[in-house]
Amino acid sequence: PTTPGTRRRRLAAVGAGAVASVSLLAAAAVTALPDAGEPPTARSLAAGPYQGEDAVPALADLDRPVSAPGPAQPAASPAEIPVAPATQAPAETVPPPVRVVVDGSPIDMPVVPVGIEDNGAMTIPDNHVELGWYRYGPAPGADEGAVVVAGHVDTLTEVTPMAQLQDVPAGAEIRVERANGSVQRYRTESVRHIHKGSLADADLFRRTGEPVLHLVTCGGEWLEETGDYEDNVVLRAVPVP
Repeated sequence: PTTPGTRRRRLAAVGAGAVASVSLLAAAAVTALPDAGEPPTARSLAAGPYQGEDAVPALADLDRPVSAPGPAQPAASPAEIPVAPATQAPAETVPPPVRVVVDGSPIDMPVVPVGIEDNGAMTIPDNHVELGWYRYGPAPGADEGAVVVAGHVDTLTEVTPMAQLQDVPAGAEIRVERANGSVQRYRTESVRHIHKGSLADADLFRRTGEPVLHLVTCGGEWLEETGDYEDNVVLRAVPVP
């Protein structure tokens, strides 16, 4: 995996030249049947450094506001995998998350709700100081399903707190503050590097089954030929009773 030091040297080199053509960090194209209540299914997870207001993103306009909840029409992928509009998760009384704190790490960041880009990828906040919660899935504290929260690993000049996600040990506590002032606690079970080509099998966005939290950022080697990272770092945590 790329170390922060290596990443900084790579970022310095990019900053000294031209703006890299990279994709936004996105947490997945999704497949869901409208109004059927089926969980979204991860198909791809693109990752790249947040480039700032003056950079030109490769996949989407990072400055456009997050669209209101509702059906989206993602574009077909190069692999010609069919994508149906995502649907809002069933209404629950669980309040949305507003902050995530990971004990023993610098990750202490506000969270905002996000949806889906036109290309079918999960929207990520257009800055490097906020995390995005996938609002079409469960909220922290829901009885079932996977909560997905994702953020950028670096900018063109520095790493972000999410760069330390890969170093979070098993057993570390994660506190998710919610809009009503309550806190949902989780215990880290594992942190994995998942190759972007294997994310379709990672089941990151399921809406049923045991409740879990997935924290996601990019990681692994920086691939100059694609202007992207090789992997994504996925932390899995389970609720603390």
